[in-house]
Amino acid sequence: MRGPQTMAAAPPRMPPLQPGGLFGIPSLLRFTRDPLEFVTSMAQAAGDVVHYRLAFRDVFLLKHPELVREVLVARQHDFAKGEGLRWARRFL
Repeated sequence: MRGPQTMAAAPPRMPPLQPGGLFGIPSLLRFTRDPLEFVTSMAQAAGDVVHYRLAFRDVFLLKHPELVREVLVARQHDFAKGEGLRWARRFL
């Protein structure tokens, strides 16, 4: 009889980057014109985490409440949130 198999934890994968044009500049322009429409369109992408680029910054939109809790409460010191969270306060 064989014992239970153990699997090594797979390294976390980066969610696929949403289309945004050269260096994310077109996304930045869309964002500055209508931030709510831009975030709404990103939220419609598949998956619980949406990865897009605004200018030269990688941005992650978390769509599952448990992931939001993980980032804002449970592991708050492991994530940089500065500018994005200040911006989000206007909508939250």
